[in-house]
Amino acid sequence: MIHHMGVTPTIVFGELDKSKTDRIVKIQHIFKTAGIDSKISNDIEADLWRKFIAICVSGLLAVSNTTYGELREIKETRKLMIDMLNEIFLLSKKIGVNIETDFVDKTLAFIDTFPYDSTSSLTRDVWNKKPSEIEYQNGTVVRLGEKFGIETPINKFVYNCILPCELKARGLKT
Repeated sequence: MIHHMGVTPTIVFGELDKSKTDRIVKIQHIFKTAGIDSKISNDIEADLWRKFIAICVSGLLAVSNTTYGELREIKETRKLMIDMLNEIFLLSKKIGVNIETDFVDKTLAFIDTFPYDSTSSLTRDVWNKKPSEIEYQNGTVVRLGEKFGIETPINKFVYNCILPCELKARGLKT
């Protein structure tokens, strides 16, 4: 049994070439028949980046030892969150992803709707000294930032702070 305690889950999917193929229509029919909320994307790359940008806040929750409510109510940590989102947004634009210019504002408004005491799976994994997705989230931002010449100091700080715990959790450091 799965207890979902966040926003209503929706599966967004699509073809990389942005076409609406028969297989995509069939997949949506299967989801609908199963009672699963889904949406065919017009630009799956942009949708993936929108999701990616938002979930990278998880690492900031972990290093600040806060819930979403605590993070957003403290002026200093809210600014860190905004700056972090802007770093990743700028990176996405440099890479050529087609994301609307007001995306960070929309993401903040969305995060502001999260339950005060909510966290993320990455955050809980770090707190519980378990392996997390830090390499795939903030670690990816850092590596892509270096590759494309975009400064990512907040993401780098978050990644570097969590890295020692991550290595221990994976048994790679004693």
